[in-house]
Amino acid sequence: MRVLVGLSGGVDSSVSAFLLKKAGYEVIGATLLMWEDIKNPRSCCSLEAINFARRVAFKLKFPHYTYDVRKEFKNKIVNYFVESYSKGKTPNPCALCNRLFKFGILFEKAKELGCEYVATGHYAGKQENFIKVARDKKRDQSYFLSLVEKEKIGKIIFPLGEFRKEKIREIADKEGLISAYRPDSQDLCFVNGNYREFLRAFIGKKEGYIVDEKNNIQGKHEGFFNFTIGQRKKLGVSGKKRLYVKKLIPEKNLVVVGNREKVYKKEIYVQKINWHLEPEKEFTAYVKIRQLHVPAKSKVFVKGEDAKIVFETPQFAPTPGQVAAFYKDDILLGGGWIK
Repeated sequence: MRVLVGLSGGVDSSVSAFLLKKAGYEVIGATLLMWEDIKNPRSCCSLEAINFARRVAFKLKFPHYTYDVRKEFKNKIVNYFVESYSKGKTPNPCALCNRLFKFGILFEKAKELGCEYVATGHYAGKQENFIKVARDKKRDQSYFLSLVEKEKIGKIIFPLGEFRKEKIREIADKEGLISAYRPDSQDLCFVNGNYREFLRAFIGKKEGYIVDEKNNIQGKHEGFFNFTIGQRKKLGVSGKKRLYVKKLIPEKNLVVVGNREKVYKKEIYVQKINWHLEPEKEFTAYVKIRQLHVPAKSKVFVKGEDAKIVFETPQFAPTPGQVAAFYKDDILLGGGWIK
């Protein structure tokens, strides 16, 4: 069967292609050119990454295509990234990119090329038509796949779901793949350096105040978009107590800080949920509110496309604009946007 493999030029997608070819699939490689002027060796959308992908395809003897989607990427991902910060939200461009590009545009190209499946180098597993947590839990990327539409899951292959990263590098080295020791890609593939500098180029400098909950001035800032909920470092304030960002007020250009306990939340609301399994109106699940968060046992109350989440114990810094992913054991149930 024919499979279109999303090649980023990194070791994970390279070994995915190798494993599929070894298993007897007819492999076609595809790389999306999404951004320009990237010199970061950890970027998955640079010209360097494309060259790595081409050389892997040549080595493994399968055809490779490059698709220029820079215009779409800027409109749908970069603009969303900037607009979210300008509204006081913390965006999740990787989750949205997976839905719109890696499992959006790649699916369109797969259809054009007569491919029955799409495969990537994500660390995630499959159980029937559901995505599940990868065997290597430290590398698991199922959280970033929670927005992928359920009707596509049956046509996705994750060759690395049962592997650990060390084994993947070992396979790449043994097979002489040029990507064997290429650095792991970073989350913000379109940012050369500090994302705050990237934002300032779009938004500019907007000086304002950092205040406590009683509106007492604690310091100054150069733009509320430089901060995120739960942030402690680089606040530019001094005092005996450690302070954390509790809230952003864009319309007043204010950053509100407080003690750590003020940043914990017992309840959150999640919008526009993409369910992989039709939910009951009320059920128990484990909810993950950021990639490095340990999923928290919660009561979920569903109302249309939205839901109220009541954590069994309060959780640190749920952040508007981030994704909340729902799990039952190791099975991904879906995900939506934290309000």
